[in-house]
Formats: sequence, C-alpha cells, structure tokens
Amino acid sequence: MNSKIKRISTKMLSTVTSITTMATMTGLSVVCAADATALISWGIKIMATIATILGAFYTVQGVISYAAANSEGDGPAKNKAIQQIASGAMLVIVSVLINSFSGSLVSMITAAYD
Repeated sequence: MNSKIKRISTKMLSTVTSITTMATMTGLSVVCAADATALISWGIKIMATIATILGAFYTVQGVISYAAANSEGDGPAKNKAIQQIASGAMLVIVSVLINSFSGSLVSMITAAYD
C-alpha cells in the first residue's frame, strides 16, 4: 500500500508543476498589461490556490494512509496519518485566510515600497 501512496504523491508533484507552469504563462500576459498592485494580488491568489490544492491532496493522502494503518492495526502509522491530515487541513485553512485577507496584504506590501 505504501508504494501506491508514494506513486500518488509523485504524480501529484508532476501535476502541480504543470499547473504552476500554465498559471505562470497566463500570468505573463497579466504582468505585461497590469500595474504592480494587480500583479501582487494575482501572485497572492495563485499561491493561495496552489496551497489549497496541495492541502486537499495531502489531506486525502492522509485519510488513505489512516485507513490502511487502521486495517493493519498499526498504531504509529495511524498517528503519522493523523498528523498528515491535520497538516493538510491547516494548509487549506491558511490558504483560505490568505485569500480573505489578500486585499490587506496587497495594501501592506505596496505601502512598504511607497
């Protein structure tokens, strides 16, 4: 079961890399036609979106690991899976908070360079 989970994370890494590349190429058109505030706002939203996707995948992988550990009765693996679920959930929560406060973050960043 561990080998399948390792393969899933390798596939996730290549998927996230290709999504990030597509987003960057799309962002180049935004950079050429926008001011610095729009660029910073776009960058924050892209990072928060990537964090949300990774957090969701990490949480799902933790649930799968927990199910495998529970069926085998492996206590330490259960604890590791619970920590992985909590880490993925925290990543999603942080990305939601970043999205909700992105306007404040942009104003703070632009005020620092004025």
